[in-house]
Amino acid sequence: YTWTDDNSYYVGHWIDGKKEYKGKFVNGKKTVTYEGDMLHGEKQGNGISYFSHGDFYEGEFNKGLRDGKGTYNWKSGNRWDGYCNKGQLHGDGMFYSADGDEGEMSFENGAAV
Repeated sequence: YTWTDDNSYYVGHWIDGKKEYKGKFVNGKKTVTYEGDMLHGEKQGNGISYFSHGDFYEGEFNKGLRDGKGTYNWKSGNRWDGYCNKGQLHGDGMFYSADGDEGEMSFENGAAV
């Protein structure tokens, strides 16, 4: 474990003082938990981010942000399989509602279009 001044912690591999390979990070406010690949101290590769409001994202990360193919799951049970760009849902994908409906859905910089 490594604790910081804001009560964040990381469990995983360290190389030259930076988070590397696979690990788990919890921010100090406990609003985000990340489990997955790390590179040079940042989320990089594949992982899962859990948010305190009940949503979670599983997919690709780049330079600490959701970036690439992934699935965003809302607390309601709805989910969207698509792409993210610089931390935002972005592009075409498939939406699946908790009650079984499904269809194509697009996002632009985090907003449904």
